[in-house]
Amino acid sequence: MVNCVICGIRPAVGKGEHVWPAWFLKDADAAGAPSFGWSSNGEALLNRDDEPLHFAERQRLLVPACRSCNATLDTRFEKPAKEIVRRLAPNSWVGDAEAREWAAVGLWFAKILLLATHPLAMHQHPKINKHRIIGDWETEHFSWLIDGTPPPPDLSLWAFRAEREKGTPTARVLLPKVVQLDDGSTTPFPMTMITLEGICLTLVYHPGWAIDHPLVAEGAAWELLHNTPEGDLADLPLLPFNAINWRRPNTVVLEDGLRLDGTLPPLGVITGSPIPGSLIDVIRAASF
Repeated sequence: MVNCVICGIRPAVGKGEHVWPAWFLKDADAAGAPSFGWSSNGEALLNRDDEPLHFAERQRLLVPACRSCNATLDTRFEKPAKEIVRRLAPNSWVGDAEAREWAAVGLWFAKILLLATHPLAMHQHPKINKHRIIGDWETEHFSWLIDGTPPPPDLSLWAFRAEREKGTPTARVLLPKVVQLDDGSTTPFPMTMITLEGICLTLVYHPGWAIDHPLVAEGAAWELLHNTPEGDLADLPLLPFNAINWRRPNTVVLEDGLRLDGTLPPLGVITGSPIPGSLIDVIRAASF
């Protein structure tokens, strides 16, 4: 029997937890069939007849979950966000919202992005599952979802107004996949990014190492877990979904004696060299 992926303790029951809530997908389906087919690395996925894989309904994505965690997620994330999501989503996330409403949306999206790339997250169609993205999030990253605590201070969710076409990135930002200390210990920095109609969201866990997000500094993006704004997404500039080019070395090794304790200069924009100038004396090696 498979255990719940959220608590990691109790057995999973039934179909599990809908990563994208059933009500959200039903609302979207009622508004019309998906306008896109499924692809991987720019190549269309094909059905048995060698035709592009396209469905009349949005695919459900499920993770194994126990009754207790399922109920907690519904109470803490789904119910508070449902009304505001139903108001904003049909309008490409444009519309005035109070800070508390954007906070509810931020928590709702954080839950989705945490679970969407779990190794046991399964779509209804097996062909899609063969090409799904597997993330680096672990059970320890899910604990705040169910224990009533706020999002960790080093978990950030950035949002900006986005089109679904690629364009020229406005900045390159260093974000290691793993950070290694002089004692050999390693810490993962997992990330999930997704673009919906009108909005791009990036969730990053960066324990002990702050990130200066250039779009936030320019007033072109919001952070939704800790510094939630009030306002209308339409007030932000429309950017390509790849406006930020996240440069992700497999491993960054810190100089001897340095620790992930909040005292390091922030991760930020890369200009000429592969490493930001402020981090030259911080990073001993980086494997790209």
